[in-house]
Amino acid sequence: MGDPTDEPAAADTTNEPAGVQSWWRRVPWVHVGTVIGALAAIGGLIFTAITTLYGAKVAEDQLTQSRDDSAQAKREQASRVSYWLDNDESRIHLVNRSLDPIHEVVVTFSFGVIISNLPPGRPVIFIIPLNSIPPCSELIFERGDLRWAPAKKGSFGPIWPVAALNSGLAKEFKPLESDGYLSFSAVRFADSDGAKWVRNGLGDLETEKRPERYYPLAGSMRGAVQDFPPVKPLENCTDG
Repeated sequence: MGDPTDEPAAADTTNEPAGVQSWWRRVPWVHVGTVIGALAAIGGLIFTAITTLYGAKVAEDQLTQSRDDSAQAKREQASRVSYWLDNDESRIHLVNRSLDPIHEVVVTFSFGVIISNLPPGRPVIFIIPLNSIPPCSELIFERGDLRWAPAKKGSFGPIWPVAALNSGLAKEFKPLESDGYLSFSAVRFADSDGAKWVRNGLGDLETEKRPERYYPLAGSMRGAVQDFPPVKPLENCTDG
């Protein structure tokens, strides 16, 4: 007869096999939780890093766009200052299509001509400063208003328009007597904000990065205009 104190073993109430239960109990769940937490933290750091890099890239792109917009805005007025020559190269048109005046204007061009009593191949150089050009206006330099005088060794051309008919230089400067062609060199000017610009003979617009240079008269003829060209208003000028 058995010991009355003995109790029968409690029946396993789970439906899992004994081997599975043993494996499940042997897993160090505390360590697993720690590893999972660490992985989650690493994932969070990676996500934060990606988000930060993306935000920095967006900010950089916005800054670049802002700089581009600012540069474009700065060029807005200057881009509306241009020139062209008539097909027969007898007139130069200088145009300010902006709604603001430009200042400190210096127009430089030449006239290629062979004059019978001078050595051939020497152009006449014109350097013509103007105080300003009004908004939405045009100036026209006519070949018939251009004058020339022989070069002077070691000197520079006149840097102001010479009203030849009304000055003591009337006898020195003479009308162009032969056919030739006008060649535009540059127009330098300051916009309404005081920024300096150059529109060169190729039509390119650049900022003025160095002091203005004028043509020396080494072998070139001195040019002048008979008088300031008249200002003509333009019909079509818009802002933007």
